[in-house]
Amino acid sequence: MKGIIVIATLLCLTACDKGGSNDNSSNPSNPNNPTTPVTPTPTPVPVYDPQGTVYSSECDEYTLTEVIADGQGGEEERITQDSTECGYEEPVITVEVVQDTGDRFDRVQFKVSATHYGEEIDWDFEIEYGTVIKTEDGIEIASDGRLGTHVGIIAGEEYQYTFVREPKCEGTVEDHGSFSIPYDCQGYRQGSGTPFYVWYGEPDVDTRIVYWDVIQMYADARYDGLEGRPLIGEPNDYTLYRSEHLVKIVNERFEQWGIHVRIRLLGTYATISPTSLTYHKFIEDGTLPPADFIANNQNAGAGYCGFAGQTGTFRDHKMKHRYLTFHNGCSADTWLHEMGHAVGLGHGPQTDNPGGGVTFPDFAQGAGGGSVCGPHYDMMTYGGGWNSKSFTSPYVDCERHYPDNYKQYHGTPSGDTTYSATGYAINRVRYDVSLVHDEWEHPEATDNPPEAMVDPDYNEPVYQVIYD
Repeated sequence: MKGIIVIATLLCLTACDKGGSNDNSSNPSNPNNPTTPVTPTPTPVPVYDPQGTVYSSECDEYTLTEVIADGQGGEEERITQDSTECGYEEPVITVEVVQDTGDRFDRVQFKVSATHYGEEIDWDFEIEYGTVIKTEDGIEIASDGRLGTHVGIIAGEEYQYTFVREPKCEGTVEDHGSFSIPYDCQGYRQGSGTPFYVWYGEPDVDTRIVYWDVIQMYADARYDGLEGRPLIGEPNDYTLYRSEHLVKIVNERFEQWGIHVRIRLLGTYATISPTSLTYHKFIEDGTLPPADFIANNQNAGAGYCGFAGQTGTFRDHKMKHRYLTFHNGCSADTWLHEMGHAVGLGHGPQTDNPGGGVTFPDFAQGAGGGSVCGPHYDMMTYGGGWNSKSFTSPYVDCERHYPDNYKQYHGTPSGDTTYSATGYAINRVRYDVSLVHDEWEHPEATDNPPEAMVDPDYNEPVYQVIYD
């Protein structure tokens, strides 16, 4: 009986448990009622316009202002200067290498064009080697004596250029034992011991203008010497005007006569005694600025209008007698005559003080009256007035010298290299004279060796003073 009661109790517990719950999820072993997992509802992800999406844009001249998406659902402003969308155009800059090899005179050349909307704009350059000369079309670079290939920056780009030595008209040398005679590349006889001169071609083809710098001195008793050294002062208005006027008319005549030289007046000074024979030393010590010549207005001596030193050696600061002196009462032809002596010209035989040229003895001398374009005179001879004298050349017609007179001589050269062609001689040495003081020379120049004479045994050229 007791065993029946236990069984009944167990059956009751089982039945009571089944009746107490309808949840079958707790019964994983029930294959007729599988488990279904609960999936949470996802949070929606916001969708924004990509960053940079343009909502609006507006131009103010060349400035573009845009409202754009920031990529986070907001907006931001973006400003673009010089926007092509607002019509902006980039500057147009071109650099043309015209000549990448040059020297002091035949210069390196770059042509530069820089425009913006058709208008010219500024451009820059950085040139370490050489002296830059700005031109209408770009720049030229003159050698400063430091030879070789260099790099410069023009309008933001690098360019190479090369400096070489100036060409010379080298020819042959005849040895005569105690002396030698050089003949240049054109076959012209030069003065004994003179160097071969810089040469780019005959002056009817090579018409490049070369500048000679001059200091004009005037005597003024107000300036006393100090320990043997003159005090330099500013001259009065009249002497300033006289200097400027003199240079002006000399340059006009040089142009008329086909001489490819122009005079630049570096300054006019007054001193108690502008002694011509020694005054060049005051250039060397810095009292006066560097110059190719010192022109002195002073008493040239009884019966003389002027005097000058004569030499055929120039370049590399070696022209010792770089002076010309003329008397107050004498005209501009005296100034030109003395300058002719200073660059190696002589009187010729038709004067009371005859003498030939030291640069080219055969023609660097004057011709007397009746020998130049009819009755006229060469500038290096005596006689004739200001309007009847000139420097002469086989490449310059008499019409250019005297356009309004003696027309029967028009079509005839004014000079002849077999006798007298002083203007031609000046053109032949004009480059070397301008190198007496090389204002562009760099202290580290590699192109400043001692001037090589054609005769290795010739040490010092003979200088002489010629009074006129």
